[in-house]
Amino acid sequence: MKQPKQLHSLFVIMALTCLMPTLFTIQVYAQSLSVSASSAQYTTYVNASGIDPYNGNIFPEVSRTNVSATPISDEFAFPNGYIFNGVPATNYAIANAGLFQVSDVTGWGGAAAEAVSELLFSPVADQIQMLGIEMALTGSPDNFESSAGQVVLMDLTANSQLWNYSFVNYWPGYPVQIPTGDNVPWSGGGPVANFTFDTSFLESHQYELMMIAASQAGGDDEYVQIQLTGLQVVPEPAVLPLFGTCIFGAAFLRRLVPAVVIQYRIKRR
Repeated sequence: MKQPKQLHSLFVIMALTCLMPTLFTIQVYAQSLSVSASSAQYTTYVNASGIDPYNGNIFPEVSRTNVSATPISDEFAFPNGYIFNGVPATNYAIANAGLFQVSDVTGWGGAAAEAVSELLFSPVADQIQMLGIEMALTGSPDNFESSAGQVVLMDLTANSQLWNYSFVNYWPGYPVQIPTGDNVPWSGGGPVANFTFDTSFLESHQYELMMIAASQAGGDDEYVQIQLTGLQVVPEPAVLPLFGTCIFGAAFLRRLVPAVVIQYRIKRR
């Protein structure tokens, strides 16, 4: 009777193996507040111009704005009229708008970029959640000179602003505006900020999260990156099919085990 017991053990092992990724995902979700998204909009803006270093031809200034319901990125790149080590230098504008993260890169001159992420959501439960915001500005020679960013959370149901962290060092007029000022708790005066705070959420309310990163290069390069932690959109598309497959496989194996046991006993006779 050892073989039937082995088959039963195989069923248990398969079920646990299938559920392990799902259990791990649930554990990850437990670290963040689960929210249900009703809509999302991602916007990128890039602007650049350039000069051909070989013949002096001018590449006129061009701009492009893209809007998408899914995370998006866009970029422009033109030679800027200089050659370094035999390679033409480049004016570049790059914008990346994603879920809970936005970033942009611009350099060395004649380039601007902006990335915007807007999410409408409702939490799955009433909860006081610790949120975290990370902001990083890098570049050369002065990464504070021509950059801007914002993270703001609105309670649409209560028609109130819960919090708003933003900084504006230079604003040439991007598609989405940021109020002038700087209330970011920079580490040692900047250019990095990494802080946490508690926010009260109500399941019956709808919220809007907006994140913006923007910069403009003028004889330098600028890199702005902003990320928010503490929220998790569920269900994750990859989790539910996996869970369903495991349940189906486990049920199929459970029906298969008795059949194999019966065949085994018949052969024993």
